[in-house]
Amino acid sequence: MFSRTISIAAWFLVVALVVSLVSAWFIEHSRRQVIETKLSAKTTELNEQINLNQEQRRKLEKYAAIGVKHAKQLSEANQEIDTLGEQLRSATQRLRVNAICSEAVHSTSSPRSLGNAKSPRLSETAREDYLRLRRMMSQNSQQIKYLQDYIKTQCLIDDLGPS
Repeated sequence: MFSRTISIAAWFLVVALVVSLVSAWFIEHSRRQVIETKLSAKTTELNEQINLNQEQRRKLEKYAAIGVKHAKQLSEANQEIDTLGEQLRSATQRLRVNAICSEAVHSTSSPRSLGNAKSPRLSETAREDYLRLRRMMSQNSQQIKYLQDYIKTQCLIDDLGPS
């Protein structure tokens, strides 16, 4: 009877050991699945973030290229205006202006003659105002072109898809 009690006790011990090992395996398997699911989610999130960073880098490169392009064009326009200003100041270039001659002397023999009238010229102030106006127009034009390019390459990308 004692051996039979031991064999029943041994049998319960073996069954209890098997049950606890199977339970431990199921618990560990469940934990592993939870961890793998979290790892998969984090990997997906990381890949999405990498893609977003690459897209942002591409946008920044396009943005920088737009800035460089328009800064160069503005610099060239300003250089052209400076050259024109120097030519106007040195009188190697003249502006066509619809003007009235000042200091006309009408005491000449011919009624159509202007006599000693001076040639029409811009005053220094008017000339500088003209150059400043040209520079402002050039800057405004470049700013508009820059903003149009920015909108086309940066803002409309999301609406039209990547370019």
